[in-house]
Amino acid sequence: MMDQFDPVSPAFTRRDRNSIDLHNSGSTSQHSHHSGPTTNHHSMQQQQQQPTPLQQRMATAEVHRSKKQRKMEQERVYQDLTARLDQECRKTQELESTLEQRERQWLLHFQQLEEDRDAQKRNVDVEKDENKRLRDSLGRKDQEIYRVLQRKVRYSRC
Repeated sequence: MMDQFDPVSPAFTRRDRNSIDLHNSGSTSQHSHHSGPTTNHHSMQQQQQQPTPLQQRMATAEVHRSKKQRKMEQERVYQDLTARLDQECRKTQELESTLEQRERQWLLHFQQLEEDRDAQKRNVDVEKDENKRLRDSLGRKDQEIYRVLQRKVRYSRC
């Protein structure tokens, strides 16, 4: 069980060290009935388990290196996300611009179609009026011809 723990590791807490000390002191006292060597053996184990200043500096340096590496990774991810967001914003702006341009084009096209429709309606109205005038004129001419023919028939009978 002690092989799994590294007392120098930053993850190895004081509580873990004390737990190991208690475990070791209990096992030593169970196996030995002499109090003198047990105390001496126990103090030697405590000295061996306490990290040296070099080990502490190395552990601290490892923690700093790990934090620095994590910070650099977070900055890289942040910059990547920022670049993606900027790219998506540009795409969105381009799409909005294209949409506005097409809406203006369709509006102009629609207005042109309405103007063409209105012009055709006016042409139809003019032609209807002309046709009505021509029919009225034709009706009058027909009546006039009928009268002329009636007179001719009347004069020829006489």
